[in-house]
Amino acid sequence: METLLYTTNKFRSFFDNITKNLFLKDDLNLKHYRNATIVIDKKSERIGLFDSDGNGIPDASLTRHNNKKHPLPKYKLSSSDDFIDEDVICCFNLNQHFGHFLIEGLTLLWPLVSEPYKSYKIVFASTFHKKLPDYIINFLEILGIKSEQILYTTKTTRFRNVLVPEQAGVISSYSSRHMAKLYKTIADNVSDTRNKSDMQKIYVSRAKFGQHKDFGELKIQNIFEKNGYTVIYPETLSLTQQISLLSKCSHLAGLCGTALHLSVFMPQGGTVIAMRRTTALDSPDAVQYLLNKITGLNSVFIDTSIETHESPHWSLDFPQIVGVTKYLRQFFDDNKFEYTDADLKTNQADMENYEIVYAKWQKKQKKIKKLKPIIRLLTIVLPRRSWRRKCRNWFENVLHVK
Repeated sequence: METLLYTTNKFRSFFDNITKNLFLKDDLNLKHYRNATIVIDKKSERIGLFDSDGNGIPDASLTRHNNKKHPLPKYKLSSSDDFIDEDVICCFNLNQHFGHFLIEGLTLLWPLVSEPYKSYKIVFASTFHKKLPDYIINFLEILGIKSEQILYTTKTTRFRNVLVPEQAGVISSYSSRHMAKLYKTIADNVSDTRNKSDMQKIYVSRAKFGQHKDFGELKIQNIFEKNGYTVIYPETLSLTQQISLLSKCSHLAGLCGTALHLSVFMPQGGTVIAMRRTTALDSPDAVQYLLNKITGLNSVFIDTSIETHESPHWSLDFPQIVGVTKYLRQFFDDNKFEYTDADLKTNQADMENYEIVYAKWQKKQKKIKKLKPIIRLLTIVLPRRSWRRKCRNWFENVLHVK
């Protein structure tokens, strides 16, 4: 598949370095452990799998993008542990973030689209969710998983037989065609409810995603809309609606982030136009590239950030601003987009608001620096990490630190 970069030379060099080591790993294993125990330590907020002799099984823990696994909790065999007489597939590493479940959590579910594992029960566990989040239930329903196949536990439990799938992908490291098959199965399973319109080109907008401080996107969005792209706001659509639309999409454009990862449900041969919203060199670009690679999509990366203060990719408070850069204009010209001179100009109000929010962010950082040690001291006596975190968040909100 083709990859085009409308970016600085600095990013080109960075991109070449991070993508040259990415690979596909298709020979995955599925290990079986008899009388294994899923241990949930709420105090340390750690979850792990232990064999019948009480030995930890690191393979069952999720490997993150830093190639480190979640640490195992401490555990001693106990006859008082709950026991469920079932064969289960282990998938206890939950992530509250939709995007991370899409690209990480699902890496453990690949056996469910193949025989004989389609009918197996799946066990989920968590130290922070009282119940399985709705978005995970929705994914499982679309996969064809019945409610009676889903087990959920928040306390240490032993099972007759636990199957541990090897991860089908690790962020910024590798992925697998098993993931492509999983994504395709999900897309195919909503085929009966697909939008019957002729929608071919989609722009996924962050304009209604109020969590972040983004400026300038509407200028870019409007040019795409003028040139035949239909604008959608993923957070206003159900999961099934999102997948249905993307399953008929030939061109997907948007700012880099979770919404663009919905590209995994596009048909092979499509094109993903990823517009970078930061000047920082960051690995999320490699994530999108790897997703495109396994699903057979062309990649276009464009530098669109016009920020005056370098921001990290993931930023709740740090503002970001995008605009029609020379790189984006070159893309428009190469693809015969129509636009006016007025379309290219950055909205002055956007730039002013961007600087105002940045000034507030700076002021907040100074306040945080002074108050954080005091807040930490006040909450350190709490025994559980989650309690300390909630209490600190409360203090920070009350004191307008956060």
